Amino acid sequence: MTFENLRSIQFSKDQIVIAVTHSPLRAGHLELCNKAPAVLSRQLVATIRVAAKLGPRISYGLNFLASRGSFNASGDYTPPEGSDGLTCASFVLEVLRSKAVDLVRSETWRESQENIEWAESVCDQLPPIHAAAVRCNINGLRLRPYELAGASQISYKQWPVSFDQVQEPARQVERVLNSVCPPQDH
Repeated sequence: MTFENLRSIQFSKDQIVIAVTHSPLRAGHLELCNKAPAVLSRQLVATIRVAAKLGPRISYGLNFLASRGSFNASGDYTPPEGSDGLTCASFVLEVLRSKAVDLVRSETWRESQENIEWAESVCDQLPPIHAAAVRCNINGLRLRPYELAGASQISYKQWPVSFDQVQEPARQVERVLNSVCPPQDH
C-alpha cells in the first residue's frame, strides 16, 4: 500500500481505502473511503452503507475492547454490553472485523497515562450525560488512528498484529501524513 493525497487518486464506488487525516482532538482521524482488496470491497461497502443509512446514531466511546463485535455479519450495528460507542479507529476496526478482517490483537494493547489524559480531554467535549458514561470506561487503553493505519501497512499474512508490531508503522503513517498534509492549528 502507498500513501497519497486522497484528492489525487481515482477509485470506483466498490473499492475501499483507509484514509488518515488530522483531527482537532490532536490524535489523527481514520475513515473508510471506497477502496479495498477486491474480494472484500463489495462486502465492506455494503456494511458501511448499512451503517450509514439504516443504523442508529453511533455514540462516541473510548473502550475499544468492549466494542468488539459491534457490527454483525449483515452490517447491522449492535453494540455489545458494556460498549459506550466507537471512535473513528474502533469504527473502522469493527467494520473490518465484521468481514473477518482482524488487523490487531487488541489484548496486546497497553494502558498509558497519556491515553487517560487524552480520554479526559475528549470527555470534556461530550454532552454531560454521555461524558459521564464514557468516563466510567476510561482505562488507559486506546487504539490510535495511526496504529490502525499502520497495521494496514503490514502484510495481511501477519494480521492480526500486536501493539509492539504496529508502533513503527504507526509512526511512519504519522510522519508521512504530516509531510503530505502538514497539520493546521485548530
